[in-house]
Amino acid sequence: MEQVQLTVPDGIFKGKLHAAIWQLQNKSDFDKQLIDDLLLILKMDLRQISEEMLRENYKPETVERFTKIDIIPITNNKELLARVLDIQIVLNRTLIGKHLKNVAGYYYDIFSIKEDFEYLVRYLAVIKQAKAIFSGQLTDIFDRLKPILVSKPSPYWLSRICFELTIVFGKEESQNLLKNLLEKRKAEYLSKREYQSAIWCVDGLQGIGVFNEQERHVQAALVLEQEADQIVAERQPNTYYPTLSNKLSAALNLVFDVQEGQEVKKRLIAKLEAARLDDIKMVAVGGAKISPEIDYDKLLETVNQMNINSFQDGWRTLLGIPVLTESLFNPSGAKPEPTFFDQFFDTYIRLSTKGKPIGTTKGDAAKMNEARLNAREILIILLKMIKNKMDIFGIPPEEFMLQNLVDIKSSFIPNSRLRIYARGLAAGFENDFLLSAHLLVPQLENSFRHVAELKKYR
Repeated sequence: MEQVQLTVPDGIFKGKLHAAIWQLQNKSDFDKQLIDDLLLILKMDLRQISEEMLRENYKPETVERFTKIDIIPITNNKELLARVLDIQIVLNRTLIGKHLKNVAGYYYDIFSIKEDFEYLVRYLAVIKQAKAIFSGQLTDIFDRLKPILVSKPSPYWLSRICFELTIVFGKEESQNLLKNLLEKRKAEYLSKREYQSAIWCVDGLQGIGVFNEQERHVQAALVLEQEADQIVAERQPNTYYPTLSNKLSAALNLVFDVQEGQEVKKRLIAKLEAARLDDIKMVAVGGAKISPEIDYDKLLETVNQMNINSFQDGWRTLLGIPVLTESLFNPSGAKPEPTFFDQFFDTYIRLSTKGKPIGTTKGDAAKMNEARLNAREILIILLKMIKNKMDIFGIPPEEFMLQNLVDIKSSFIPNSRLRIYARGLAAGFENDFLLSAHLLVPQLENSFRHVAELKKYR
């Protein structure tokens, strides 16, 4: 079908442009395949456009169609022109001399109208592809950008701009313009407790070459540590703060393998262990209890003696649970001390979770039930503590779980279901319990049937 002029005016962008193109789908004058391809292009994140992204996310025939769109004769809309020609240059660099300057100009014009920094970042990324074409204009471009960069971008967009700016204009020019500004803003954001904005300033400092990758990790970890310390300073008693452990874990992941961050790493591990112990205590309390108090410090000491120095160590330790010494549950070996209520009652009334009486138990049996419940609670806490240790070392890929299941040769898991079990276990260790349950629970019936068939049960 011969292409006709798109009835889309210049001066509309993003959502309005997408809506205008979408309305052309059912009009017989236009090539429906062309309209569908333009809608795909308008949905692309300008920050992600690259040949690798295009070939990974779109079918080869779709990518081929992108290269053949003759956009110039059918529209004067700057965003359509910029996006389509930009993609064609990315896929065929021989078009740089023909279209690159125009594409850069379109993106800058859109930025000037919209003041949307996504277009400015892409503008710099386009110039970066062939700086030689702009060699006589770079000084003028930099001078034009200076007042904009110093006053207007949000912390996030300034950090993105910094990475492009250094490549286009050089490290020295970029640092002279932005180093002091970013350091000052970082301090201001920290004083106002805007910690994510402070991290974006750290990213910007990396972008202009003040920090290398490892130094950036340490600086970002220090910001997260300061945020965690603020949570600790202001938290209320008997209140659960899940974000505390999350912040410390994120900080630890940043510096775990960074040589310059080992002192920070030791400090974070100590804070994280204390925070997670508090988490376990808070979850375990959950209401009034008359069972013996649990010695959390003793349990943590026990876990620390298990020599868990890697995720694999923790995995092997979990496989040994619950083969635990009796002294862990009752270190003295003595019989439980009589409770305050024993002097009044020789029979215990069992209550449901809603407080409804559901039966009675003689005194000795009640003590036995209490001991079992206490042992179960200790076991759950131990498992949580071991899992917390394992989290410090990061989560291995799904292949680790699969290989372990293959090595174990469990008759409970048929070979055809090994991959699903491995995926479900990996999700659980990544704390994605919803996905883990979704994958593993349906496998139980299949595993029971598999075992029954092996034992020749009907």
